[in-house]
Amino acid sequence: LFMLIQTLAVISGAHLNPAVTLSLAAVRQIRPPEALVYIILQLAGAVLGTLLTKALISDEGAAVNYGAPMVSGRLDHSIFLGFLAEATGTFFLVWAIVGVAVSPHGLKDWAGFAIGATLGGMGMIFRPLTGAGLNPARSFGPALVGHAFDGIGHFIWVYCAGPCVGALLATLVYTYVFTSQGKKGVGGMEPVG
Repeated sequence: LFMLIQTLAVISGAHLNPAVTLSLAAVRQIRPPEALVYIILQLAGAVLGTLLTKALISDEGAAVNYGAPMVSGRLDHSIFLGFLAEATGTFFLVWAIVGVAVSPHGLKDWAGFAIGATLGGMGMIFRPLTGAGLNPARSFGPALVGHAFDGIGHFIWVYCAGPCVGALLATLVYTYVFTSQGKKGVGGMEPVG
């Protein structure tokens, strides 16, 4: 993630996560039509990346559904607890993104490191519980290619709604706390369009 942020931020803002794109659209930092295009491309990229993984490690990857996340028995396979874990992990990831990369007061030179380290930390905490998807595209690609949706409703609540709710909360709370009641956009930035 560090490398992707450092190399792609100047091109696309390094939007690699539909939950991030959705939350930034909510505070008008990206226009909705552009956000939709980003999300479609993020999902397509996740599927293509998983297909490449499948082509490279066909037999070995099948055993773990090519990296598809699943709610662990440690959470009693609970949809609610899985949703809560994914929302919490994504909250902290997006808090780092908004605070460092989006806010004009953030230390942008440290964005790749701060965001990558936050994702690494959240991965260590939540991987044993939910597989630490924290990104609907990252969860979608392997689930589609590995035929591992574990019930479509389960997948939507835990791996789509969970990260989106966590990302929206992080962005809205950050906006409210660190701007004049969030009236100008994230970190005082003027909204797009």
